[in-house]
Amino acid sequence: EVGTVMAATAIDWLSKPLWTLWSFDNDIPRILADNKLCFAVSLVAGVGSVYATFYVWRVSRIPELFAGNGKVKEVFAKECETLRSIYWPPFWCWGSHMQSLFSELKNTAPDIEYDRELFTFSDDGQCALDWKKPSVEPNNGPKSIVVILPGLTSHSKASYIRSTVAKLTQEGYTVVVFNFRGYGGVKLKTKKQFGAGDTSDLREVLNHLKTQYPASILTGVAFSYGSLILLNYVGECGRDAVLKSAMCVSPIWNGYRSVKRMQTFLNHILYERNIAKLLKKAYFRNEDVMKHYYDSEKVGKVKTIFDFDVACTMPMNGFSSESVMEFYKWSTPNKFGNIAIPTLILSAANDSYSPLTDIPLADILKLTENPVCVAVTQTGGHLGFSEGPLTFKDRNVMVKLIREFCSATFDNLSPFNQLRQSTFQ
Repeated sequence: EVGTVMAATAIDWLSKPLWTLWSFDNDIPRILADNKLCFAVSLVAGVGSVYATFYVWRVSRIPELFAGNGKVKEVFAKECETLRSIYWPPFWCWGSHMQSLFSELKNTAPDIEYDRELFTFSDDGQCALDWKKPSVEPNNGPKSIVVILPGLTSHSKASYIRSTVAKLTQEGYTVVVFNFRGYGGVKLKTKKQFGAGDTSDLREVLNHLKTQYPASILTGVAFSYGSLILLNYVGECGRDAVLKSAMCVSPIWNGYRSVKRMQTFLNHILYERNIAKLLKKAYFRNEDVMKHYYDSEKVGKVKTIFDFDVACTMPMNGFSSESVMEFYKWSTPNKFGNIAIPTLILSAANDSYSPLTDIPLADILKLTENPVCVAVTQTGGHLGFSEGPLTFKDRNVMVKLIREFCSATFDNLSPFNQLRQSTFQ
């Protein structure tokens, strides 16, 4: 209603110059009608009023929440102000591609100095755990740890990771970024790198953290490809999950559809071509190990994400080239019915990689006994979610929501705790 009044007022006010301009009741408007500048200003004002109406009515919306349990939706909305507030994207940058690309290109996130821990897996492989602690930390170790999983080909130095880490440490939380094998400057020591359906690396890292800090509360925050691993983990573990809660941003809801969507002309030019180059770069950076298990010549000819999956990721995880559909089914999260911890998933309806049509909303709405909530914004793109009229500053709905989610998780009096207990006991 407020938007309707604002739009009507804008149209009434901005249309007055046009009405006056073409009124022939006196000589002055007739003289002004011959002035091209006046006509241009009036035209711009008219177009601007139409655009403002469209922006208020169609672009700026409160996120829509989907959950099978009404109490789940109520608790998430109560604890996270962002979920009950209108999301105002930049008036000039709300489209899918603009949001997805601009958030990364503006690079306004602060630099972060991490403390690195090299973690060795049970198969002698290694990864980098990059720690950032708040300025003041309890003497007996961190009480609240946020474990971050980056997107595909990403790492702790990515802009959206740095923005998140900076905000969370300001709130007093300890953050550790789990860089996948072969990324973050750590070379591969085994043939294994990653696989969305393989949660074994995440399990080892979380068990290590819990052993190292038994008194700490752990929550997981994942982005894009990392969301697949985190959702698969909480779905597999159920009540045995080490994490107290989990939040995923811009997950790939359907792996096969996404890789095929990336092959369309515009998506390939804007996203896939660069991602394929980064995947190949990571492979050949570790070719001394990889060449003994995979066809380097075939990998060198890769042009798409799908090609790389067939040449490397599928055989890495035990799938033949004839098992394409089985591989993507294995990669895509599908165990929502076993999730036993509060789990929030943020997606944009216009996500270039995985839009609204890919979200299994029918399945989500059936989860009457699981604390899972999906928040869908009208705009935001893939890992975009910039906000504000100009957004040249580091303002982001995604980061705000992550902060609110973590605050609710680590608050012992938060309804999040009652949510878990009332849902399963």
